[in-house]
Amino acid sequence: MLLIDSHCHLEPDDFHLRPMPTEATADVRDDRPAILDRARQAGVGKLIVIGSGRGRAEIENALAVAQQHRHIVAAIGVHPHDAKNIEGDDVPEALRDPSQLSPEAAALWHDLERLATQPRVVAVGETGLDYHYNHSTPAAQRALFRRFVRLSNA
Repeated sequence: MLLIDSHCHLEPDDFHLRPMPTEATADVRDDRPAILDRARQAGVGKLIVIGSGRGRAEIENALAVAQQHRHIVAAIGVHPHDAKNIEGDDVPEALRDPSQLSPEAAALWHDLERLATQPRVVAVGETGLDYHYNHSTPAAQRALFRRFVRLSNA
């Protein structure tokens, strides 16, 4: 039986081991190799690392991790909380023009379109609708979700 972790986040800042205050060294160690080794020992043979969240850094990290490890592939996207970074929050959904992105949003979207075709990218995500905290308006989330559905069908 092959176990697959279909949604893992492996951002470097989340897996840095800091020394105990009593230790002489101030080095920070990346614990991701040990995490991956424990997953393998537990029978996890494939992982899909998620490249979404705070911006390009997570996307680039997911791609880098997938390129370094044969058993890891990437999914790239923009979390619904950050939909406003592409769609904006101030435009009502009925008036939203998908061709009128800000220069920063257009550049990020262009990168996502280009990177989605990379061989180590197997999915578009993390995306969807998340109204719990409403960091982005429902209209912005729906608009971005539609954009991602179109991208995944391309």
